[in-house]
Amino acid sequence: MKQNSAIRRSRTALFGAAALALVAVAWGAQNQGARAASQQKAEGTVASVGSLTVDHADLLKAAEPQLEGVAMEKLQCESNAEKKRYDVLSFNLERLVRERLAELGAEEAGVDKAAYLLQQGETRRSAVTESAIDQFIAGNQRLARTPREQIAPQVRAYLAENALYADLEKKFDVDRSLEPYRVAVDAGKGVTKGGDKATVEIVEFSDFQCPYCKQVTPALDSVVEKYGDKVKLVFRQFPLTSIHPEAFKASEAALCASDQGKFWEMHDLMFEEQRQLALDNLKEKAERLGLDAGEFNACLDSGQYAAQVQADLKAGALAGVTGTPALFINGRPYSGARTVAGMSEVIEEELELTDR
Repeated sequence: MKQNSAIRRSRTALFGAAALALVAVAWGAQNQGARAASQQKAEGTVASVGSLTVDHADLLKAAEPQLEGVAMEKLQCESNAEKKRYDVLSFNLERLVRERLAELGAEEAGVDKAAYLLQQGETRRSAVTESAIDQFIAGNQRLARTPREQIAPQVRAYLAENALYADLEKKFDVDRSLEPYRVAVDAGKGVTKGGDKATVEIVEFSDFQCPYCKQVTPALDSVVEKYGDKVKLVFRQFPLTSIHPEAFKASEAALCASDQGKFWEMHDLMFEEQRQLALDNLKEKAERLGLDAGEFNACLDSGQYAAQVQADLKAGALAGVTGTPALFINGRPYSGARTVAGMSEVIEEELELTDR
């Protein structure tokens, strides 16, 4: 079985991240006892001011919003550590596969591996065209900011090496069984569109005040239309209140509109008029959509769906979400440019894996 693009992984070295993770684990174990002792002391009165006292319960209540943020950061860190672990395994798998391919290539050529790689490197580098180098640099924004003369030799070597191993993979059978990285994330109480029994489920964590979330919406709509019943889109709330103060209430407004069957209409209207998301604006939008104003306003003013929004935030943090939009295609985090073509590639891979 030839390599499926679902199994291809970034070849960026992650050894430094792995080392830091090991140091962090060791430090955490060393200080676990100290933290436990500190927690035991943090009971009862924690401060006295004249005849008045500050109890531990008072402290927890005052710090509750910040502590919720710390708890979310902890969940995000744990998820990110799992992703780094997978990346380390994936990187080393690719390195070992290439070592085996080089051994087979050298054996076929009747030379040792070092001589084979030296000869192939010279030949392949000379075959890399200037236009290929320019195209690669243009497609990488970080590289495009560096003077061409500084990075062209490295790009040439990179392209030459990739060409060598691509040809070796065509010649020798390579079967990678390491599954794509997946996160345990589900629909929760998110609102859906597409096939109820779809093979591919896309969970989107989004923020109505986020401009990038607005930009990805047409691509997601196109994907749902393209694949019909094969794809289900799940919308979950992830308002970034530290930078988008109106996003949390907008999330509630969408769920209040959902009670009257107008979630997606409110969703589209809020993204279309992203600069008008104050409370009065949300109520005016509901009226324009023909919602029962009394029912909608009571729902929004009471904070009826605040707990559900918080649950979505926690679920997103547990999945490692730190920004929006965050997409998970059958649990696979999908980042980068959110295009129909890019999402379609992952969806096709998932459909292929299901059909096996």
